[in-house]
Amino acid sequence: MLATIGLAVGLGRTPPPAPGEAGEPSRTGEELGYELTGPPSGVGGLLVDARPDLVLGAVVAVLLVTYLAGVRRLRAGGGTWPLRRSSAWLAGCAVVLVATSSGLGRYGAAMLSVGVAAQVLLTLVAPMLLVLGAPLALVRRVLPDGQVSRLLAHPVLAALGRPVPAVAVFATAMAVLYGFGLIEPLLVSQPGRLTLDVLLLLAGVVLVGALTSGDPARARAVAVLVVAQAGVGIGLLLRSEPIAGTFYRGLGLPWVPDLLDQQRLAGVVWLVGQVALIPILVVGVARARGSAVSGAKP
Repeated sequence: MLATIGLAVGLGRTPPPAPGEAGEPSRTGEELGYELTGPPSGVGGLLVDARPDLVLGAVVAVLLVTYLAGVRRLRAGGGTWPLRRSSAWLAGCAVVLVATSSGLGRYGAAMLSVGVAAQVLLTLVAPMLLVLGAPLALVRRVLPDGQVSRLLAHPVLAALGRPVPAVAVFATAMAVLYGFGLIEPLLVSQPGRLTLDVLLLLAGVVLVGALTSGDPARARAVAVLVVAQAGVGIGLLLRSEPIAGTFYRGLGLPWVPDLLDQQRLAGVVWLVGQVALIPILVVGVARARGSAVSGAKP
């Protein structure tokens, strides 16, 4: 349901039809490494107009197989594992694929509003589901005692497991990407876009995990995060110069005549997606994790 909200928000506007273009390789194809033959045609069109990301697709497959192998090993030893956790992990993997291998991934590099919609999925929706899958709890039960605890006791990982440091890192990263325009070097190449997707997903998992950990500083951290993310969204709305303008102009998309309009739409998507979903996700995941601990201890 949350993924549907993210998609609907990201594509709340149907662009006008593109003029026909013939045969020769376009500037878009040269810049992106693939062609865009026309504008996205709504949510359904984006889901159908897929371009699989082979690297992230392989990573997701490994994560899914490894998780299910852990569940199987646990049950073979006489243990139990809640079906809802496995289902959440599967759904989280599916959301990552939607964000990167559907039309969201295809058009996200070329249209800032679509890219921001995919980022909402990667930084909030997919991490929420993956955290509900409780992978660390599964690893603790499958691996010998102490291995995971020693790893998580590393000072950096321990700090990122607390709400305030996690929020500080996440909010700073978003501000640097959008506030200072450092997203452009990542957009101009396929390795850069892959790096951006991976970093956003990892940052989202760390953030959601920290904000739903039960730390008493959680409420203050969520408030700070909402304010910071609202600032980024408002910045997109008010900025007078397009972010990554050189790159987007170079694509020459006929259905994106005004980059500032596209940026303002991205700002709306950011505000609705990031700011509105953060409290909902935090409360929902925290309650689900709390009920899992009290009602179905592994």
